[in-house]
Amino acid sequence: MSEKTFSNLLDYYIACLEQEDLLSVTFNVSSENTSFLSTLFQTEVLFHTNNKRVIVKNTEGAKKFFQTSLLRQKKTPLFYGYPIIIGPKGTLSPLFFTDLQYEQKEDIIILQTTTTNYTLNHHILSQHHFSAEEIKNIQQEIQGEPFLSALQALCEILHFPKTECQPVLDEKQFKHTTKYKLLNKAIVYFGERTDITLNLIKELIQLKKKSLDELASSSLLLLLTGEYQSHKINKNNKTLLEIFSLNIAQKNAIQNSLQDPLTVITGPPGTGKSQVVLNIIANAVYQNKTVLFASKNNKAVDVVIEKLNAILPYRLIVRMGHQTHRRNTKAGLEQLVKQHIPERILDEKTLLNLKNVSNQIDQIQNQIFDLRRLNESIESIQEALDFYEKQHPDDVLIHDQKARLNLIDPLLLQEDLRKLRNKPLFLKQLSSRRYQRKLGQCFNKYYNRIPPLQKTFIQNMITNKRTAKETALQWILAWKKIELAHDEIRTLKRKLLTFPSYIDLKRKQTILQKEYLLLSQTVLQHHWINKFKESQTNEKQEIEIFFSASEQLEVQHGDDQLFRQLHSQRTRSFQRILKYLPVWVVTNLSAKQSFPLKNNIFDLLIIDEASQCDITSALPLFYRAKQVVIIGDPYQLKHISRLTDAQDQALAMAHHVSEEVYTDLSYSKHSLYDFAEKIIHIHGEQPLLLNEHYRCHPDIVTFSNDYYYEQKLTIATDETKLLHHPSFQTRILWHQVKGKTIHSKSPYNEEEAERVIEELLKILEIASFLHASIGVVTLFRAQTEIITEKLRPFKDIFEM
Repeated sequence: MSEKTFSNLLDYYIACLEQEDLLSVTFNVSSENTSFLSTLFQTEVLFHTNNKRVIVKNTEGAKKFFQTSLLRQKKTPLFYGYPIIIGPKGTLSPLFFTDLQYEQKEDIIILQTTTTNYTLNHHILSQHHFSAEEIKNIQQEIQGEPFLSALQALCEILHFPKTECQPVLDEKQFKHTTKYKLLNKAIVYFGERTDITLNLIKELIQLKKKSLDELASSSLLLLLTGEYQSHKINKNNKTLLEIFSLNIAQKNAIQNSLQDPLTVITGPPGTGKSQVVLNIIANAVYQNKTVLFASKNNKAVDVVIEKLNAILPYRLIVRMGHQTHRRNTKAGLEQLVKQHIPERILDEKTLLNLKNVSNQIDQIQNQIFDLRRLNESIESIQEALDFYEKQHPDDVLIHDQKARLNLIDPLLLQEDLRKLRNKPLFLKQLSSRRYQRKLGQCFNKYYNRIPPLQKTFIQNMITNKRTAKETALQWILAWKKIELAHDEIRTLKRKLLTFPSYIDLKRKQTILQKEYLLLSQTVLQHHWINKFKESQTNEKQEIEIFFSASEQLEVQHGDDQLFRQLHSQRTRSFQRILKYLPVWVVTNLSAKQSFPLKNNIFDLLIIDEASQCDITSALPLFYRAKQVVIIGDPYQLKHISRLTDAQDQALAMAHHVSEEVYTDLSYSKHSLYDFAEKIIHIHGEQPLLLNEHYRCHPDIVTFSNDYYYEQKLTIATDETKLLHHPSFQTRILWHQVKGKTIHSKSPYNEEEAERVIEELLKILEIASFLHASIGVVTLFRAQTEIITEKLRPFKDIFEM
């Protein structure tokens, strides 16, 4: 990818972010006349009438609004919104909007729109708990519909009376309300970016200014070329820590993550992806690497922090992101610096024990692997044996294993039979005597080499004309293969006797793993705490310098020299802090306010839930890292953009993004996981599958295993920890319900809802005894509401 192509791609991504931002609009009632204006119109002038041009009076209030807004938001478009939904806490949002061009004269304002199309405000649906996927479906359903049809559809979905929306507008002032309410009012406002989007856009603009060489020196090389440095990072000789228990696939994923420029790890829920993240971080710290852990959502970030903090006696993980997190982190670190942290001496004996126990676990794992392989070999040979015995004549005398066929070469016999079979039928008929002579020679060759018992049996069968000579040769081959199979099984079983039992090996492995976890946690604690303890007092003062510079940069405007000075100060202090606080955690969109945009400032970047992440927000993170680990599951919920396909394509074309680049890096169609998976496929590699599942009942996970994961999963769920009751014979039941689905904007089926209630009441009798919770999942919001309503009469017997 050339510098120009990369620049165009960033321009396209910035345009997508800005467009999405405009699709989600909300204000506060108190910001009337500053953020929005509602007194400009007495009647609804655009949507009801399909007007493209209107003239309104330029009042003193309007003049003041335009003057104030333009000072605050230069070069931002003007929008018209109607009708208005007001909600709790004084929130206010237009249901639909369109962009306007305007011309302000002394007494009038001329407003024009180039289209009669309207745009749905996503924010309202989000506030009513519609998912991104549902919002996109609603948007597609109303697209192209007349305004009044779309308005009616949305009023039905949101349970608002459409009768409120008349051409003559309500002139009453906005008032606070305790619930969402539809108001027949129209507003104009200038488009504004949210702080989160604005910060990401600023970082993308900064990346545009970097040279291609500087960009390619970081993990952005993956995007620019689709390539990565082929050489692995030099393997560290330190023993792999296991602060949470790991299986073989998880260990392999961790080792790859610490060495490879790009590692992609996948697996369904319940395969221990969080365990992998925690152990990658632990080993990176132990190997003196710096780590940035990021995810699209706060929950994934918080889980990692909580589990690591449970092991560490001090809070040494730096949680950044939202301003609240940054303030809490600053206060926590300032307190930590003041604490007396006693020196921890890790004796050589502990490290030696760690290595010895690790070696013992590896040895046991190898034995278990060999044991499994031996049993699989015996099983495979037994299957072949059963097949050959089906071809064996049903005569008990022949089963005497003492009469061995030592003179029979099975490969030679098999080749001779192949030659006889492959002779075309018409040639056999043309030269029947010659064929019979050759068959006789071949038969005598092997007949004369078998023991007397088999000779007598075959001779009787041929004499009675029940068997042809070619069939007899096939019997001889089957007898020989059966003999060899029995020999091989006996050899393998003798070898099995030299192994400890599987139960003994697993018991010993469990004991050693518990010991190894404690040793690993101890070693990590000592290493991490001593890293912080050994930092000089003046280095710890860098924490105050870093946060002070960061806070000043947030409010700094106008003075370029001071800005550059603060930026340099922040970068220098951050690099020093990383020496003793090596792990930083952030959500994808909050990186700018958290640390400097500098290439390769982190050794390792880990992005979790990558199938839900867009590519765009990850680019500044890639620039900050030398190595990248991508973790996700392509079969779970994907990144969903608010943009339609048409909007996305139009923005790509407008910014000169080629069809090839768009196909691979579309903003709305591809997740970060898709992008990373494509890169490793180019190199002939596959994502590392975490193939042991520990969470669901086998009945449940088997469905996913069969239909999505190509039966690659090993089901290792401890069923003793699951609910047990005689009624639970199977954990998946299919009920075919005869009912009628009503296809509205949100489909529903009354009969299915009734059956759900019936099943729930049956399960509740069991669940109340077992103290279990019950979840109901349905695809459509209307169905959820119907089920909820039908459950209300039973609310006394359960909590909902």
